[in-house]
Amino acid sequence: MALDDAGQRLALSAEPDAFDGDRATWGLVRAQLFHWRGDTVAARVWGDTARGTSPVSCGPRRRMGSYTRSMGSRFHVSRAWLRIDPSFAPLRGDARFERMVAGQ
Repeated sequence: MALDDAGQRLALSAEPDAFDGDRATWGLVRAQLFHWRGDTVAARVWGDTARGTSPVSCGPRRRMGSYTRSMGSRFHVSRAWLRIDPSFAPLRGDARFERMVAGQ
């Protein structure tokens, strides 16, 4: 783990403004920290919260358009994540989604 206990407590006390107001990234950081600390319930809650606050947390077809627009800007989801996250399974096979994941 990269952070000692004091660093983890400091990161957990941070507000969304510390992440440029990006509540999804804030939630993901909190989820990871709780997971590292062994609190899997809190990790799951914060992970689900992060997914719910993501700007692309709508249905799969609308999500595709949101990702297409946002991949060129600062965004917290990588192409690798799109390949492995099971929530994107409905989009696999869609030509636009596959091109975007391939970086085309």
